[in-house]
This record gives sequence, C-alpha cells and structure tokens, in this order.
Amino acid sequence: SATFASADNAGDWYDNRDQNHAAINHDHHPGLEAMSSGLGFQSVLTGRDVVVGNASLAHTHSQWGSLVRVDGMDFLGATATYLQYRSNHAYWYPEHHDHDDKDHYHAMTPTVSSSQGSSASELDEVDKWLFTLAAFPSAVKERLKESGLLMPTLQMIFRRTRVASDDEYLSGAAHPSVFDNASNQAAMIAMAEAMRVEDLPPMVQLRVLEDTYRGRRGEDFFESRGAEVLYNVPVSIARIYRGRERTKRLVVSAAESYDPNERPLTYHWRVLRGDPAAVRVTPRNEAGSEVEIEIDYHPETTIPGSERRTNLVVVGAFVHNGVYYSAPGFVTSFTLDNEERDYDELGRIREIRYNTGYVHPVLSRPKTWERDTFVYGRSQALRGWTRHSGGETHEFTADGDLVVEGSLFGTIASVQPVIYHRDFATGKVKWSKDGPPRAVRAQDYSMSIDAPASVARGDSFTVTLRGTAAATPALGLLGVSAQFTYDPALVSVDSLTFVGTVWEGSDFLSVIDDLSGTIRVGVVRDQDGSAPPANAIVAAGVDLPFLLVGLTASQCTGTASFGFSGTINDNLLVDENIAGHDTGNGLVLTGDNVDIQAIGTFVRGNAQNDAVDVSNPSFSVGLADGIFVLQGLFQGGAAPSCEDAADANDDGRINIIDAIQIFQFLIGNLGPTLPAPFTSLGTDPSGDGLGCATPPNAIGC
Repeated sequence: SATFASADNAGDWYDNRDQNHAAINHDHHPGLEAMSSGLGFQSVLTGRDVVVGNASLAHTHSQWGSLVRVDGMDFLGATATYLQYRSNHAYWYPEHHDHDDKDHYHAMTPTVSSSQGSSASELDEVDKWLFTLAAFPSAVKERLKESGLLMPTLQMIFRRTRVASDDEYLSGAAHPSVFDNASNQAAMIAMAEAMRVEDLPPMVQLRVLEDTYRGRRGEDFFESRGAEVLYNVPVSIARIYRGRERTKRLVVSAAESYDPNERPLTYHWRVLRGDPAAVRVTPRNEAGSEVEIEIDYHPETTIPGSERRTNLVVVGAFVHNGVYYSAPGFVTSFTLDNEERDYDELGRIREIRYNTGYVHPVLSRPKTWERDTFVYGRSQALRGWTRHSGGETHEFTADGDLVVEGSLFGTIASVQPVIYHRDFATGKVKWSKDGPPRAVRAQDYSMSIDAPASVARGDSFTVTLRGTAAATPALGLLGVSAQFTYDPALVSVDSLTFVGTVWEGSDFLSVIDDLSGTIRVGVVRDQDGSAPPANAIVAAGVDLPFLLVGLTASQCTGTASFGFSGTINDNLLVDENIAGHDTGNGLVLTGDNVDIQAIGTFVRGNAQNDAVDVSNPSFSVGLADGIFVLQGLFQGGAAPSCEDAADANDDGRINIIDAIQIFQFLIGNLGPTLPAPFTSLGTDPSGDGLGCATPPNAIGC
C-alpha cells in the first residue's frame, strides 16, 4: 500500500460521471486531478490529456442494461469509445445484471470496460489503472501518450496479468465480456515499470475486406428495424446473425497493424468464444495478416469454464513484435435468443421458431407469429415459407411477398408486398399488407437483369437482360415481348445488341429506344402450327441472355434504377406484329429491379459531401467542412458519408490534420492546394483503405 500511495499521477485526470455516487479515494493517487464531465455514459472527448473515469449507473427501465451494453455497443458508441481509446481516455462501468447467469453483451470491444457487479464494483479496477499509469517510466508514458497507445497498452497489461502465460492470453480466459476483481494490481505495476521506450507494445488494426452479413429485412429476416452489420471500428468488428444462411463469412485484414518502433510483426488469430468446430479461421496469405472467418449459426451455449450462458461468438486478433503482444482486436457475431432454428443436411434453413427470450429491443423484438417453415423446389432453391400464427397459416415467396392466390406447392397466381413494423400495443413485430396485389403467371421462366453494383461518373458499362427456364416448356420458347426502363437523366444508351443462338432464324426482331427512358424489345417465331426448330426448345435451367444494353453514366449520376417487365410465350402461336399482339397464354413476368450506384467520385476537402457544382467543384470546400471533421472527431458528430472527401491530406486517415489542412487552404491560402481530386470530380489516386460509398449531389450538369 505504501508503494501504491507514493505513486505520482501528475498530469492525469479522474472523471467521475455519477455525481460521486461511487468515487475513488484521491489520497491514494498524489498529483491526480479531479473533474466531472457530466452524468452517465461518456460519448465525447473531455479535452484533457490522460483521463480514467467511471459512472456507477445503469438503465433500469424497459430497455434495461448496463451503460456499456445500451450506450456503447452500437455504431455511435463504438466510434466514440474508439476515439477515447486512441486519445488516452478510458472509462469503467458496472455490468449490473448484464453478466449474471447469462452474458447479455451482444459485442465485445477493448475500448471500454465493464466490472462484475453493481455500484462501486468498478472502483478497484479504476484504482489499478491509475496506479499503473503512475508506474510507467516518464519517457515511456510520454511516448505512449503521443502515439495514442497509452490505453491500448493499459488494456494489454490489465488482461495479460490476469493469466499465467502468453498461451492463456491468447485464449478466452483473458478476454471475458466483464471482469471480476482479480488480484493483479502488483503485476500490472511491475509490468509497467519494466517497460522501455524501445520496446513498446504494437497496435492491432482490423479492416473488413469481404462480408456476407448483408441480409435484407423482409426477405432474410423479419424485424421492424436493424441490420446485420452492427459496427466496424479498427479494433472491433461486430455483427448480428439475422439472415437465414447456415454459415456466415468474413474476410478480415490486420495488415494495417503497426509497431511504434517499426519492429516486424507476427499475426495471431484465436477463437476466444464459440464452438471450435463451427468457427473456422483460415489464413489467406503467408504472413497470416489476412484471414477468412466462417461462422456457423450458433444457438445459445455455455461459456467454457463457467455456467454462464451466451449467444456471442468471438474471434480475437493479436499482433506480436518479438517482445509484447498487442491489446486484442475482436470480431464478434451475436445470435438472437428469441428464436430457435433447424437446418437440414444440406445446410438449408428448415424452420425458425420465435419465442420471448430476452434480446435488447433495439436489436430484436418478439414476433406476433409462432414460426416460419421454409419450402424448397425441385432444384433445391428456396420457394418461400409458410408462416404459422394462432392456428392460421400464410405463405410468402422467397422475395418476401404474401401469396394471395395460389400456393408455394403449386402455381402462384398473385402476390402482395408486406411491411414489418412494431405493434405499439404489444411491443412485438407484426406484418401488414403494403400496396395492392399483383398478378403472377406460371413460373416456368424467370427474368433478371445483370448489371454492375457500382460505376464511376462518366464510365461506360453493360446491362444484360436474360431469362432462365425453370422447367422444360412443351413447345419451346416462341417469343419474348419486353420493356426495359431507365432514367435518361442518369444514363445514356450507347448500343443495343441481341445475343444467344436461341434467336437465330426469328421471323420478327425489333428493338426500339424512345430516348425518354424506355426500350421495347420484340422477338417472335411464327411456327404455323409445326414443331418448333431445335434451337427453340429450352431445357430446364438453360440461361438465355437476349439483349445487351450499353450505357454511359452521367456526371450527375446518383442511383439509377433499371426495371424489366415483359411476356414470354411458350405454348401458343403468335402474330408477327409484336406491337399490341394478344399475349394469350403467355407468361407475364416482372424482372428484378437493379440499382446502380455511382461511387468513388468526390471533391477533396468536401467533408460534408454536400452538393458540388461540376463547373467549379473546388467551391464546394468551405469552413463548414473543417468544422464537420472536428465535430465528428471530438463532439460525437456524424461520420463522413464519403471518407475520401474528408481525408483532406490524402494520408489514408481522418484526423485533426485534415481539418487543419482545410482551414489553412481557405484562410489566406496558408496551406498547399488540396490533393486531387480537387478541381474536378474524380476518384482517389492513392488507393488507400478509405472509400466513398455516397457520392455528392452534382449540380450544373
């Protein structure tokens, strides 16, 4: 105790955010400054140099939970705590019933910490961190502060001293969701005292390269809100397992990890929680800096070494510089405890049963129906599902539409869109009809459009209209009458080309572009009652591309939607005059709608990503853009919708230097011209890890 009491915390601050409901004893920490930045969860930077704080509070209303789980485990909370983590700030909060018989945490991050218990349970840990801060050699502490590695280093020391070996540090034993009060204070102080400037711990940095957690609400899962991607920050990637797939997949890179002394790194990935047979981590390069993570659906299980239940899968990422391991980075996947699933031997979802198991209502709510049973066709493709509710059943197509006439087990004649929303009387999710029914004819054929997911402004690209036969037609494919729609303000049509041998020898072929957004296509065979030629017979599953549309994206392109509707004739004789002919028993189809987003074009420094006059793009950069960057970094402001635009100095990072560069350029031309693209809309020439998912609105085109 005497050794601890003599430690000097000069320059450090203690932040109490519960109005001294549970506060440390300042006499134990000479030189420590006291402050109170507010009440509750801390979501902004305090402006102080080094801060360790706590708030012995929790939410106790209907959306109950610890401050960390409720406030810190969404995109805004994860981003705020990561900024604190890299700015020498750290906060502790009690778990307060979030981690008793069940671990209710739906993600894991090293940027904020929870203690086992309720009020004041975190004070021992806050004391440990302050004692350890005082134990660092002054040169080490200054270097860690300057590099933003002080709190990551404290996290590593705190977790490493709770276990006996490096092997245990690379296991779930060192990385629970919540920490009890282990006797590791002396070990933390000793480890800090022994640290040297030339041997500082490295920093892990994670980035998602590929991701199948992209389920669509209303088709892949049924909620009134929410998505599968919870958040991405460089030390924590969090997903909610909602979609119906048996296996989800991520490709994650740690190649941007670094050592402050430029020591070479080795990469280490471990399954910290989850069934080892159902979580597969496969290196994608020799160094192991890039891995493929496959996670099978996990029902509720028990955390090894305890009786505590969990729905969380955790993969840990660490780098080692020859002296120290880094603090951990986490990739997590959380399954919902208000549903039970069955999969078949092919890995297809068979049934989802819905219950009232507790999940935070922001993530998921109970349903007003009991179960969904999924139906597959002869090709093993999903046809839809049967919904069971109070003794009634309803059928839905694979696209999520309600079957109004017909059946999944036969022919569907009409369908109706539905929406999912909260029933405020019960708090549950319910569905209701949305819009009028629409006719659906026989499903021997399906129509679709192939198009790129995104194009740059001004780029040329091709869209393919195609059909696929699900079953072999009796008389072959005799005709197609199609209508393809586009927005002429967003794209221009350059060429129209027929493809596919099935159209050879057609009696009538017509393509008309009215230049106002509609292309009409007509292909007819007049068989005169005789057997169709061999190349008109279409076998089941045969792919039939029939028209290539060459287009160019406008400089003003935002999101261009392409739609298709038409008629395929497979069992009748048709007139050569395609215009206005009677479709008779033709199959009336509506094809997929395809949205093409123009991306990657921006103006450097236009951090707000607002409207750009294409005749004077640099005029879109103003003082408000620099302020926007600062607010995002230090005041909990919105994240930039175009990261490349906010990266004003093009160094691949968004930080205070970007705001300074904007201000210097604008005020008296104190700084250099911003890097390209600046004088015109363009793409990023440096190819860094940032992107521009949302281009600005272009005016003056």
